[in-house]
Amino acid sequence: MSNDEGRTISGEQSGIGDDEWPVPAAAGRVENGRIVMIAEQRRGSGDSIGAKRFESRSVDVRVSSAVAETMWHRAGQFSVAEGGRFERRPDAIIIHSRRTSPGLAGEPVGSWLIHWQSPTPDTATIYRLQWDSTAASERELWRAIDVLAGASPS
Repeated sequence: MSNDEGRTISGEQSGIGDDEWPVPAAAGRVENGRIVMIAEQRRGSGDSIGAKRFESRSVDVRVSSAVAETMWHRAGQFSVAEGGRFERRPDAIIIHSRRTSPGLAGEPVGSWLIHWQSPTPDTATIYRLQWDSTAASERELWRAIDVLAGASPS
């Protein structure tokens, strides 16, 4: 199946399947024939601050290593530490919500996972999108990917 921008994606959606996603604890259930994950976020004291619903989609987006490195560099330029919305992990880029007050990072609302040098040494593959469906959408992740890859942010 292809989406309107020509990216090849699988037709299945599932809950969080990788340890890369920064969620302290998760449980899943089947809803409308899909697995959805419910993550209980907790403060340091252990008080619950509400359940969030996370969804994910397996994708197969291959980009040149140069484009992947550009995305990685831009995610660092616009990192949470620099006042932006991105956080880099070895095999993932995480997007945070907008800040609610100066000096505080927003909550993670989505991420994409990357296989570096796959399927060849000159390419990288984005293989999974993950998002908090109460705070973000799959479309927002695609837009963030496009912007980090060099598209105009307008």
